[in-house]
Parts: sequence; C-alpha cells; structure tokens
Amino acid sequence: MDKKQRQLHQKQRRRKRRRKQRKKNIQKIFLLTILILAILILWSIKMIKKKNDSPRKKEPTATAEDNSIEESNHPPKNHQTVLEKAKSYSETMHLSKVELYQELIDNSFTHEEAHYAVDFLLIDYKENALLRAKDYQKNKNMSADAIYKQLVGEFGDGFTPEEAQYAVDHL
Repeated sequence: MDKKQRQLHQKQRRRKRRRKQRKKNIQKIFLLTILILAILILWSIKMIKKKNDSPRKKEPTATAEDNSIEESNHPPKNHQTVLEKAKSYSETMHLSKVELYQELIDNSFTHEEAHYAVDFLLIDYKENALLRAKDYQKNKNMSADAIYKQLVGEFGDGFTPEEAQYAVDHL
C-alpha cells in the first residue's frame, strides 16, 4: 500500500501543479487582454480629439485665370497651403484629378484638405491629359491607342475617358 499511496500522492501533486500553471496562464491572458483594451481605448480617444480639433473650412471661390483663391475669402492657413501645393503639382506634373488627390494625401495632407483643393481649384484636366499624352508620344513613342489606354487604364494615369479622348484628338 505504501507504494500505491506514494504514486497517488505524486499524481495529486502533478494535478495541483497543472492547475496552478493553468491559473497563471489565464491570469496572464486576462492581463494582456486588459492592456490591449486600454491601448485601444486611449488610441480611440486620441483619434476623436484629433478629429474634433481639426479646423472648420471656409468655402472660397476660385478664378479660372490663375487658379487662385479670391482675397475676400481667406481660407484657413492649411487650406491655403494645400491649394498652393495642388496648383504647383498640377502645373508641373500634369496630373489627373485622381492623381492630384493621391499626391496630396501622399504628401501628408488630410483627406479633407485634398478634397478641398481638388474641388475648389479650377484645373483644366483636359489640358493636363494633353500635355501628358504629348510626353508619352515624344518620349515613349506610344501610339494614340496606347496613350488613351495609359491615360484611362485601371493602372494608368486616372484621367476620365472624356479627358483622354480630348488629349488623343489634339495630339
């Protein structure tokens, strides 16, 4: 009986150790879960504050001659900056509306600021498409059909079919 009792006693100790280990593991998982929830809550609060702290936009009007904002309506500084950047990008890179928006986002402007610039500047996207098409024709020896596909293609330049057709028609 002595041997049986010892074996039983050892079995009971092993069970006890396993239970303790399981309990520790559950406690670790519980603490980790609480930590993750706390981080998510803090991050959410930060994002809400950031959203609420963003300035309200004024709606200026643009002139066709110089793509600038009338002096009577002074948009907030960050909006004036995004308008100047958008104008510069359009004039130097001959971007489509889609590309211009993405370029502004890629250069750390918010979605709101990028929409503001794209919506309020009077940019001749047909002319941008034409300039881009001429570049393709001159530097890449592309056919009119290939240029059209590049201008409107899914992985192309993002011009509308109307803008691309204008460009191809005026090469």
